[in-house]
Amino acid sequence: MTGNYIPPMGEKVPVEKFHISKLNIRFGEPFGNSEEDKYLIDNLKNGRIITPFKARPEKNGYGVIVGRRRFLAKKKSGAKNFINGIDCVIEKISDDEAREVSLVENLESLRKTMDPITRAKGLDSIMRGAAEMSLRATATRLGIPPSNLSEWLSILQLNPKLQKAISEGLMGYTDGLKIFRLNLDKNEQDRLTKMLTTQGQKALKKEIFRLQRINSGKKSRGIPPGIYEVVRVTWDKRNSKEKIYFKTLSKAASKKGITISEYIKEFIKTNMNWIEKEII
Repeated sequence: MTGNYIPPMGEKVPVEKFHISKLNIRFGEPFGNSEEDKYLIDNLKNGRIITPFKARPEKNGYGVIVGRRRFLAKKKSGAKNFINGIDCVIEKISDDEAREVSLVENLESLRKTMDPITRAKGLDSIMRGAAEMSLRATATRLGIPPSNLSEWLSILQLNPKLQKAISEGLMGYTDGLKIFRLNLDKNEQDRLTKMLTTQGQKALKKEIFRLQRINSGKKSRGIPPGIYEVVRVTWDKRNSKEKIYFKTLSKAASKKGITISEYIKEFIKTNMNWIEKEII
């Protein structure tokens, strides 16, 4: 059994002849530890596969392109072979067709369970493989709204570290979309990545919100955390001396064309030697 050999219907094929194809959208994902996986394995110990998994000739065996979990569960349950046409369907299909049929088969779970980066890379692979198929044509072919497809693909524009954070669940998919829509350069994306790893997801969400306000033309509420120290001074208008101080500082700052805060900061810098003496 080598090369492109297709066994006839009803023929038993040894289990060791099968492997998960690299064109399977879920290639490399773990199997066997979740409760759902264990339940499926137990169910198939004494039962048979209801919906055959699909495979194609690859090298000296057969690559499973659809039904990865069914195949692995039956294999783990102790199966010695699979019957073509009953347990599996083996047929010759191209690389592009294999990618597409795997993606379409998993489309519903793609929407619900698959991590967004794996989903996006699978879609991108289909588009590139099919002679650079357009986004709209791919969406029509897969039966997905073009806006959804565009949104799913957009997070591939994030830097690799942010993509990894989304894939591992360290950052939400919606936060990734927000960062993409901010159209940030590499340095800004790197800064957000560092913020996520050092300060956590809560701090990142606040910073994304701040950047969104700036992009929408609204004044930023607050300043980037961890960069500046803020000192606020309040003036009591009921106190005659404080009222005079405030007016005097206002005039001095206005004369220089700066704000009161800038004027006070400049005054402190100029008189730092005197301040240091007062400390001593």
